[in-house]
Amino acid sequence: MNAHNPILSRHRLPTPYRQALAGLWAAPVGILLALMLVRGGFEAVTADLRPALLLAIMLLPAFYIWNEGIDVRRQGIHVRIHVPRYYAFTALAAWSYDARPGFRVLTVWDRRGAKALECRAGQLTALPDLLETLRLHLHQRPTPTASPVRRANARPTARRGSSQ
Repeated sequence: MNAHNPILSRHRLPTPYRQALAGLWAAPVGILLALMLVRGGFEAVTADLRPALLLAIMLLPAFYIWNEGIDVRRQGIHVRIHVPRYYAFTALAAWSYDARPGFRVLTVWDRRGAKALECRAGQLTALPDLLETLRLHLHQRPTPTASPVRRANARPTARRGSSQ
C-alpha cells in the first residue's frame, strides 16, 4: 500500500499539544525508571524483565497520542483516531464541515451512511488542505446554519391554546 499509495499530507494534533500530552504520559515511566536505577542500580533493573514490560505498557498511550491523526494518500485516507483504519475514496460517500463557532466539526460518511470520521478542527493541523482534498474526491453535504441544540436549562414553551 505504501509504495503505490504514498502519504501526501499529514494532519495531527498541533505539535506543542502533541508533545505535551505524549510527555505527560511518558513522565511516570521516566520517574519510575529513575527511581529503580537509584534504588537498585542498572543490574537490578535489567535482572527482572517484568518491570520493563509494565513500563513499556505504560508508554502505549504516549505512542498512541503521538501517532493519532489523519494521513491523506492518493487513493484514500488513513485515519488513526481510536482504531487505525484505511478508507479508499471509493468507499467514502460524503463529507461536511460545520464551521459554526463552538462546533467546527469535520464529519466524513462511508457508502453505507455510517460515520467514518468525526473530529474537531482544532485537533488537526493543515485543515484547509484536508478540506480541499475531500472537496476534490467526495460530495459535500450541506452544513446546518442554525444550532439545533437546545439549552439544557431552557423551559419548554407552551403551545397556543393549551392550558397549564
